[in-house]
Amino acid sequence: MKQSKLSKLLSDIKKVPYRIDEIRMKAGLLGFQEWQGIDKYFIISTGRTGTKFFAKFLDEFSDIYSIHEPEPDSTLVRLAIDYARRKISKQNAIEKVEQIRRAMCKDVKRKKASSYIESNNRLFSLIPVLREVFEDIKIIHIVRDGRDYVRSGMSRDWYVEEDDAYRLQANYFEEDKYYNQWTNMTRFEKISWMWQKKDKFIYRSVKKADDSITVKFEDIFKDEDYKGLYRIAEYINLPENELKQMIDKMMNKRVNSTKEYAIPHWTEWNQKLRNKFDNIAGEHMKKYYNYNWNN
Repeated sequence: MKQSKLSKLLSDIKKVPYRIDEIRMKAGLLGFQEWQGIDKYFIISTGRTGTKFFAKFLDEFSDIYSIHEPEPDSTLVRLAIDYARRKISKQNAIEKVEQIRRAMCKDVKRKKASSYIESNNRLFSLIPVLREVFEDIKIIHIVRDGRDYVRSGMSRDWYVEEDDAYRLQANYFEEDKYYNQWTNMTRFEKISWMWQKKDKFIYRSVKKADDSITVKFEDIFKDEDYKGLYRIAEYINLPENELKQMIDKMMNKRVNSTKEYAIPHWTEWNQKLRNKFDNIAGEHMKKYYNYNWNN
């Protein structure tokens, strides 16, 4: 048997107890789980910020249980959108999040991990809920230049007709400036809107909060000294003797990165595209993160 197939088989076998707990959880047979004694970190962003990379990177460290967008993924997508729209109460959201992480808690204890790290952009609106479910959590907010986010989103299937139900829409929010314009907006405009809308939910939940830090994507992946990654490592208390070795090993193995783009880099956008982005997301980009057209 080839090594890759053997590795996959062994990995699948290790997951069997967790899968059984998932079934029990869905059947209502898995009781409330205590997270006390486990350090809990959540890496949250708008998406397209390397969160899958972080899960793999951090999982290399001993005593850390790190995971990217764990199931039930579709449940969290809908829950986050409904909570953002105020279609469900905070208490209802707390109960749902607590229940769908019961199997995870049991698995973390089974693996005897001292830290649980979940990287998940589905949680963009749910930070207040997470604080109630897990209590003493730490939030790592990763923000990426909105123009790069739009370029990445344009190269994916975001806001094609069959995709709409799984994404935020301005016509979900009556107070939103673009509530009545949504159906006439282009994909470029919708993705620009989504970046600033999702990040506003996160920003408002973490600004001036003692349990949160904000790190720029560019300081992690585009800075030669990886200062953003070192800041996250210090926040999580990663062992220094393992850190540099792990950075050298992992930084050239970016996961889920976009290889081909549908539109050029923002430095090559024409004035029409620049104006469209600026009208929708420019104020948020400049006011909170000091991104501008000169850097």
